[in-house]
Amino acid sequence: MSTTSMDPELAEYERLAAELNPAPKASRAEVDPLETQPLAELLEDPAVLAPAEWIVRPLFERGTLSVIYGPGKIGKSTMLADIAGHVIAGRDWAGQSVTGGPVLWVDLEQGRRRLARTFGSMDRTLAGQLHVWSDLSARPDLSRVWRTIETLQPALVVMDSLAKLCQVEEENDNAAWQRALQPLEAMARANRAAVVVIDHDRKGEGEHGRALRGASSKLAAFDAAIHLKRANTPTGRRLEMVSREVGDFTLTVERTETGYRTTTGGTCRVLAALQALGDAVSVTALHDHLIRQGFDVSRKTVENRLKAAVEGGHATAGGAATKNDPRLYTALARPVLGIPVPVAA
Repeated sequence: MSTTSMDPELAEYERLAAELNPAPKASRAEVDPLETQPLAELLEDPAVLAPAEWIVRPLFERGTLSVIYGPGKIGKSTMLADIAGHVIAGRDWAGQSVTGGPVLWVDLEQGRRRLARTFGSMDRTLAGQLHVWSDLSARPDLSRVWRTIETLQPALVVMDSLAKLCQVEEENDNAAWQRALQPLEAMARANRAAVVVIDHDRKGEGEHGRALRGASSKLAAFDAAIHLKRANTPTGRRLEMVSREVGDFTLTVERTETGYRTTTGGTCRVLAALQALGDAVSVTALHDHLIRQGFDVSRKTVENRLKAAVEGGHATAGGAATKNDPRLYTALARPVLGIPVPVAA
């Protein structure tokens, strides 16, 4: 049948098939349909309904690909090295719960001498669980990395850096990045490891992952993107994350002689207390609760922090309590992760 006499819909199918699949394809009548599944079955699948398995909650989840990015020399590798030590030891990191296990570190940036300095303080009884591959001259074959993960079964895999690992010539080439990142996604899914790559941010500002350097399609490949920024102190760092699992999340930490610790702002502390008390809480009731919990804070400060939480989309205000305390506040359902929540009295 000639193209001119072909059914218009069939002709469009043939055109799309040829465009998407260079090799010759069978006609539409000979192609098998997709294997679909009723939603009712999907909603009863235990594997689908199982909760997230966190290596570092809520940063790194098993079977996912994440990126931590920021300006040069801000301490991305240093922070991840500290996290790696806590994963191996099975100890909480900066107030975040950790599931222990081996760690694989694929290094294309630092070299063996710098890596030795970075991890030099690690307990030698734990160092046997940190497996390092380091080569500044050539990237590893990804099939060998995959095989290594299958063999070692690490909980956490760190790859430094994404640019040297993927070697995409044009950093704004969306199609090239999609091809380069697909094997990393598959690697994380198949091996149930939390795979984290290190990258740089762009010079211009951007929100919700848009500051990630290079093509816009890069962000879509990651289950979580963490932008590391400087905080208010020389050793303070702010982690601004967008995640498929937990949504937007911000954590501020400070590096000390004994590791990283969480620091929290006043709005976060007040919001955490509001979540502990439940629905429809007045300013006075929340202020009294915080005082009982040992926080030295004024009623006016509590009121201002609640207004900031509402403006930030973390709480709602409405209803009427009393003439002098007219508004009732309710925290939204999503928890404020990484913040110590005062216990309700």
